[in-house]
Amino acid sequence: MYLLKEAGKAYTINDAYVMRQENEVGSIEVGKKADFIILDQNIFLVTPAQIHKQK
Repeated sequence: MYLLKEAGKAYTINDAYVMRQENEVGSIEVGKKADFIILDQNIFLVTPAQIHKQK
């Protein structure tokens, strides 16, 4: 689970910081732009091999 959390940060807030856009994107906060998805299962509760199968 630790690696999954770190991967999530790498593709969200850390990317925004590198692009110097952390005040605009990278986390879900009031006033920030956001794209997000809704999954049918909690990816932190399935095995890593099952993550790609989520809808």
